[in-house]
Amino acid sequence: MDLTPVSGILRGSFISTGAGFNLPMGFIPDYYHAVNVTQASSNANPAVVKKVEWFNGFPAGTALVVSNTTGLATDESTGIATLGITSYDMANPTTYAPVALTSMTRGATTAVVSAANHLLATGDLVRIYSGVTMTQLNGLVFRVTVTNATDFTIPVDSSAWAANGTGGFLQKVSPDLFNPYRNEVVGISVEANAIVSTARAHGYQIGDIVRLHVPPQFGMIQADKQQVTVTAVGSAVTFTTNMNSLAYTAFAFPVVASYPLTFAQVGPIGEITSSLLNPMRNVGTMGLFLGTGVVGANADVWFWYALKGSAA
Repeated sequence: MDLTPVSGILRGSFISTGAGFNLPMGFIPDYYHAVNVTQASSNANPAVVKKVEWFNGFPAGTALVVSNTTGLATDESTGIATLGITSYDMANPTTYAPVALTSMTRGATTAVVSAANHLLATGDLVRIYSGVTMTQLNGLVFRVTVTNATDFTIPVDSSAWAANGTGGFLQKVSPDLFNPYRNEVVGISVEANAIVSTARAHGYQIGDIVRLHVPPQFGMIQADKQQVTVTAVGSAVTFTTNMNSLAYTAFAFPVVASYPLTFAQVGPIGEITSSLLNPMRNVGTMGLFLGTGVVGANADVWFWYALKGSAA
């Protein structure tokens, strides 16, 4: 018998948004247990997740869950194979296998990307590359919104591009937890308080100061090198600024991309910017990524603990 005494316990709580997220712990636990206190005694939400367990050594994306039996006022235990829990170590980030794309479809606010079985969850980061058309996407990392098992959307206005996408691959990437980090700009509105859209979560707060870099290929050259203040946060990938762009040329991706191509970018500046506080304390963090199959619904309150053992 292998006896392993407990050498460390970490506990906490979180309020779910319904999306997957990283839970940093400073180590990779041997055991994780969580209870959905909002839904613990509920029988009004069939299939709602009430309890989660995970052991180090489980395959990526798996977990043991207790949930309502679908359509009944009873509970059942299930082993899920996707959208569960995956450990991460940012000093040794996980390498994910590429997945072939079947199509990419233009849209006014989002582009739809399709693959035979992408196995992604909303909030995941993916890099798109080697597309034959819609080459404007090649090399960009996007935060995705999953719509079904084969499709997801990315936040970019691609309606004016020359053609829908053919060929190419996607590859899931580990999130960059270091500050400051680069983020590509995929849109800037023309209005008194310009709204900036980013390819992935920006992490900015009201009052943060950021600098824009807009190459000539993207049209709105008047915004290039401008230092702007964040006046409102619309979503994880949009924020409003104090920049008046009414007299500016419209921001737009080139209709047909040619490479090498420098993308429009935004980055924080100034010592008081929230994402620059204590940037020298960056370390290779470790913890668990909780997928959408183990975080419950929006506003659910979870309490959890994690155990780390040492060799006997």
